[in-house]
Amino acid sequence: MIYESQLDESIGYSGLGWADHWLNQYDESLSNLHKSLSLLNELGLDICEEKGRLHSSIGLAYWRKKLYSEGLENLNIALSIQQAILPPEHPDILATYNRFAITYSAMNEVDLALDYYNKCLNIRLATLPHNHPDIATSYNNIGWLYHEKIGDYVKALDFFQKSLAICRKILPPTHRDIIRTEQNIRKVNEKLQNKSQT
Repeated sequence: MIYESQLDESIGYSGLGWADHWLNQYDESLSNLHKSLSLLNELGLDICEEKGRLHSSIGLAYWRKKLYSEGLENLNIALSIQQAILPPEHPDILATYNRFAITYSAMNEVDLALDYYNKCLNIRLATLPHNHPDIATSYNNIGWLYHEKIGDYVKALDFFQKSLAICRKILPPTHRDIIRTEQNIRKVNEKLQNKSQT
């Protein structure tokens, strides 16, 4: 009975942590996520799905606060738990890979960011229909990295065009994802034209 009560309390704190996160209250989010994690530790649950999720969520909250070292520490713990108990294409592992990518991108560790974005893309290509919006998102993320961080406009254009091709098949023409991707393509084309003129 005490076990179930503590587990329920941990789940409650986790839910509060996520609610705080979406309200941009990252200190409160971290406080609640750490309380949830502490309760799982008291129960002796060293390796479980929820603990992996918590560490991944804590990593995301630290990214929001620009505390990248703390974020990476938690993401590494999350991934080691998740890889021990989950299949390699599990959505939790995908989420953690994506959080690694955005953290490394923020740190300008572009090779590592690209590696993790590619891991996300490969999981999505293996598990989702080829016209799924999440695949378009992966293409867009990689295109953005090539455009904004690496400066390889040819590769950026290729990935943005792949993203746009999917979006046009599944979304109305005025959807914000289509408009954003078309804007990205225009920016890249302008940079390619300027480059060819110099």
